[in-house]
Amino acid sequence: MYWMGNDNRFTKLASKIIQRACAICVVFVFVMCGILLSICITPDPRWFLALKILSGACLLGCVLCFWRPVYLGFVFFLFLASLSWVRAWQGHPMVNSKHFSHAMGVEGRSVEGRSAREFVQAGLVVIGYVEDEPRINERNARFRMEVTGIWIPETDTVKEMKGSIQVTAEKVTKLDYGDLVAFPLGRAGPVQPPRNPGEMNYAAHLAKQNCWHQAYLGEGQMQKLGAGYGSRFIAYSLGLRKTMVDKFERFVPDPDAFAIASTLILGYRADLSAELMETFSATGTIHVLSVSGMHVVIVFWLLARLLFWMDYRKTLKKLRFPLLLLAIWAYAILTGWSPSVLRAAMMLSFVLWAEAWSRRSRTYNNIAASAFFLLLFDPKLLLDIGFQLSYLAVAGIVFLYPLLQQIFRKVHRFAKPIVDYSLMSVSAQAGAFPLAMFYFQQFPVYFLLANLLIVLPASAIMYLGFALLFLPQSPATHSVLVLLGKGLSGLIVWMNGALAWIQSLPAASLTGLETSALQCMLIYLLMLSLIFAFVHRSKRLFGSFLAATLLLVVLYAVPFYQRWTQRKVIVHQARSALAISYTGRGECWVYSDLPGPDHGTFRFSLLPHLRTFVSPEQIRWIGEQEEFEDEKTSISQGILQIGNKRMYIYDHGNWLESVPARGEGSPVLMDWPEPLVVDLLLIRKNPRKPLLEIAQQYPSRMIVLDGSNYPRTIERIKNEADSAGLAYYVLKDNFAYVWLLDE
Repeated sequence: MYWMGNDNRFTKLASKIIQRACAICVVFVFVMCGILLSICITPDPRWFLALKILSGACLLGCVLCFWRPVYLGFVFFLFLASLSWVRAWQGHPMVNSKHFSHAMGVEGRSVEGRSAREFVQAGLVVIGYVEDEPRINERNARFRMEVTGIWIPETDTVKEMKGSIQVTAEKVTKLDYGDLVAFPLGRAGPVQPPRNPGEMNYAAHLAKQNCWHQAYLGEGQMQKLGAGYGSRFIAYSLGLRKTMVDKFERFVPDPDAFAIASTLILGYRADLSAELMETFSATGTIHVLSVSGMHVVIVFWLLARLLFWMDYRKTLKKLRFPLLLLAIWAYAILTGWSPSVLRAAMMLSFVLWAEAWSRRSRTYNNIAASAFFLLLFDPKLLLDIGFQLSYLAVAGIVFLYPLLQQIFRKVHRFAKPIVDYSLMSVSAQAGAFPLAMFYFQQFPVYFLLANLLIVLPASAIMYLGFALLFLPQSPATHSVLVLLGKGLSGLIVWMNGALAWIQSLPAASLTGLETSALQCMLIYLLMLSLIFAFVHRSKRLFGSFLAATLLLVVLYAVPFYQRWTQRKVIVHQARSALAISYTGRGECWVYSDLPGPDHGTFRFSLLPHLRTFVSPEQIRWIGEQEEFEDEKTSISQGILQIGNKRMYIYDHGNWLESVPARGEGSPVLMDWPEPLVVDLLLIRKNPRKPLLEIAQQYPSRMIVLDGSNYPRTIERIKNEADSAGLAYYVLKDNFAYVWLLDE
């Protein structure tokens, strides 16, 4: 390469970037230590009190150290660490005495409105308001509830309490932010951990948002008591966004185009289908749907061009600063305060401040300052996936993009915009893809092509969308609004078609890339070692890079080989539904009574694990009433036989009368022996027969009771199994049963 000769500009630039990047890390060491310690250590009231005392003492020490500056830095960093630790624990039920989970035996003041008495006769009632924008569909409404108190019917009093509950209420068609609602406290419970291999840890996800409880409410179990609670400012912004969404719905004819326009411009995801999300995710363009820095920059660029005339006078230039600042934060509020938008708005605020007061703006300082203030406001943002990916993508751009520009600086001026955007996309992907693989286990192969195809359409969609939103609706402008809506719809349909074509390309998305934390860190170290090898022109560093690459290949290859050769049957935890999967040697099938592979239970509970073995298209779906047979497997009348391993599903006392004759070489025995000996017996739907009678007819090594059995049935069978010395496993409220066929 030409820059590897006598030209030292690349080396000097790289060294300067690396020095600045390392310098900003010192600022966050203590803050991140406090947050990480809050994760690793279980909250304890005594520790919490000690930390509050420590943070107060450190704050006082900072004041006293102004006379002894030599100790000021250490005391201040210790203050930041203890403060972030306290704020991360704040609100946890273990340390918050006012959390609603401590509601038993409380006393309080009188209830002002007593309409809750009409819908509950006994038991405690939790009262609170809707603290986010509800997602309402044909079946239910999902929302976060901020608890304000617990009503005690016996004494007709309310105790002021705090906390959050994730609520799913059936047959609710109208609900808004700030609505006061109530339901029996007994319907709320702790968020359950994942019950299937590879399933999303929803409990950990909600815990990052200071929510540890959820409630599933049937029709009529929740009552609305009032409206207008919560923040009036947030209520106004959400109402304004809903008005704009309604305007999109009127003038954008295509349903998918309306959903994408609402999501891309306003951050409103309620109408976005799972298929569209999968298309954008598989092509590496999901960031377009997540309102982020790109969207804020587009808004900023448009407003800056409209206010260009204010740059010619010093007084007007200072007036331009608050106008742009107000517009940026208004857009951030309108789009739901996502971490990526907050990061971009904060960074642009520092840039505008420096520009308005004729000061020099440093990119790394802006990144550090924005992250510092956001984490100071909410330390748990550090655990947010969007926050992490957003900052890593920005770090990739500011660190790697200038280096790549130096490599490709001799480019034709007509090709330069395409090359620059490509280099920016590669830099952002390099910063974010290892962590994305860790969380989502996939990598979009054609991300660069997809981003190049949609960068101009996405910008045009935003400009057309803003024109449609801000053009007043009147008889004179109606035809223009209709034309804008049709143009917006056509552009989005074309963009969807282009992304669908990319998704259909061979190996468009590499799925099943199970990445551990060690592998993720190793990938980042590999990239840094390669950069350092080029910067310092070191063969030794490059050799270390190759050796570490070989280690990474081994770390991926060994688990992949183990997954490929291991034959495994999983009886999944699907509540009362039947879901059994088999994986081994490139083969995968699912035997279930669910409606099909599009059902939510399959997509969210089963598919994340199965796609680590094969692609979703290779998974064979077998319905409960179907029969299946190949050279290795046979499924018929509840008998599942794989090689010499056999499983029988005993369903509601249905006795197996006969096994139909099979062709030569069938894995199922031609003659059904008495009794039918099986390796695994799955008991479902509350059998009436005693367990000993069932076990005599179907002797087995292991008995599994699934979630379709009533608790009293499970308790009876457990007692009978204990008395007879039979091995059993209860699937209800437990992890899925994993059966390794080769052991």
